[in-house]
Amino acid sequence: MRDEVPVETFITNDADAVEGDWDDVDAQLADTDPTYDRPAMDESDVITINYTSGTTGDPKGVCRTHRNETLHSYLVAYHQNIRDTDTYLWTLPMFHVNGWGHIFSITGAGAVHVCTRGVDAADIFETIRAEDVSYLCAAPTVLNMLQDYHADNDVETTGDAPVRAATAGSAPPEATIRTVEDEFGWDLVHVYGATETGPLITTSEAGRLLDDENRYSLKKRQGIGFLGTDVRVVDENGEEVPWDDETIGEIVVSGNQVMEGYWNKPEATEEAFTERLEGYYHMGDFAVVDENGFLSIQDRKKDIIISGGENISSIELEDTLFDHPEVSDVAVIPSPHDEWGETPKAFVVPESGDPDNPGVTEDDLVAFTREHLATYKAIRRVEFVESLPTTATGKVQKYELREEEWADEDSMVGQG
Repeated sequence: MRDEVPVETFITNDADAVEGDWDDVDAQLADTDPTYDRPAMDESDVITINYTSGTTGDPKGVCRTHRNETLHSYLVAYHQNIRDTDTYLWTLPMFHVNGWGHIFSITGAGAVHVCTRGVDAADIFETIRAEDVSYLCAAPTVLNMLQDYHADNDVETTGDAPVRAATAGSAPPEATIRTVEDEFGWDLVHVYGATETGPLITTSEAGRLLDDENRYSLKKRQGIGFLGTDVRVVDENGEEVPWDDETIGEIVVSGNQVMEGYWNKPEATEEAFTERLEGYYHMGDFAVVDENGFLSIQDRKKDIIISGGENISSIELEDTLFDHPEVSDVAVIPSPHDEWGETPKAFVVPESGDPDNPGVTEDDLVAFTREHLATYKAIRRVEFVESLPTTATGKVQKYELREEEWADEDSMVGQG
C-alpha cells in the first residue's frame, strides 16, 4: 500500500509490533500543541465518503454530510436504545457505514467500546461474558457462526448484563431468530438500510405487535420506518402498493440520513433519486407491505429469478434451505436454462464443511424445497461449496456467483 498511497508518514498505535517505518501515535500526540483553531464547518459539508460494499457491482463513493451523520446517530441511539450504561462489542469493521455510525452513537452516549481485531465465535462469547457486553451488531453470517459454535460447545452466552443484538444485511431465518432469543437469551432486532442511507431506515422492533404468536415472523421482516423517515414501497409509476402483503414494489426512502449523492457519479446519483419517485432514494430492493406497514423484502432487483415467466424470490428459497439441518449457509441465484430462460440454483455450504461429503444430496435438497414451496419455486440445481464469496462485512457477493454461472452466456438475463 505504501507504493500506492501518496503519503509519507504512517502512524500506528503499536509501532514496535508492525514491520516497516511507522511512527507511534502516542509519541506524535506527546509532541503536539493541544490547542488548535477549529475550522469553520457547515452542516451541509461532506464529512465522509463511505464506499458501497459492492454486492451488486463496483463500489461507489457515498457522500455523507455532517447533518446526515448527526441525525443518523440520534436515530440509532433512539431505536437501538443506546445508553451510557451500555457496553458495545465491535463485530463490524469501523469503515463499514453501520460501524461508522456506531462510532458516533456509542461515543456520544458515553457508552463503552470493546474492540476486537476479528470475528471469532469463541472470542465473541468469551468477551461478552468477561466484559458484560450488553449490545452488539451481527450480520446473518456472524449469527450463523455463533449458532454453529453454540450447538457444538457448552458456553455461557451472557455476562451480568442482558444482551441485545442488531442484525441486518439479509433477513435471518426464523430458526436463527429462535435460537438467538430462546437459547442465547438475547433480544434480536432486525434493522435494514444501505450505505446510501446512513445506513439504517427501518426496524422490526415494535413492542406492541411482538406477541408470542407472531414475534419470530415479524422480527424476520425489515419492519417499519425510523423516526422522521419516509419509507415507501412503490410500483413502476411511483404509486404506493396496497398493504396486502402480496403486491411487490420497490422500496424508496426520504430522510435526513440519506446521502447527498455519489462521489463524481452525477448520472448514477440522478438515477438513484428519480427512477420511480422523484426525490426518493431507490433502494433496489423489492418488498411487500403487511396491514401494519411492516416491510418484507422479497428480492434485490438483480436477484429476482424469472423462470418461464414466473417471478421467484431467491430469499424465500434461501430461507427454506436454511431450515434443512445439513445446510450451514446458502446463496440462490438465477442459472441459465435453455427452455425457461432462468432456473434457481443454490450454492450450499454443507453443515459438514466438506463439499465432497455434504451429508445430503442434490436430490434431497430439491425435494425439500418442493415439499415446502410451490413446485415452480423449487431449486433445480445445487452446487456444494466450501464457502460463499463475501464482503468484509459478511454480505454474500451474489454478483460473483452470477458472473461465474453466466460466463458462457451472451447476456446475464435469461432468454428462454
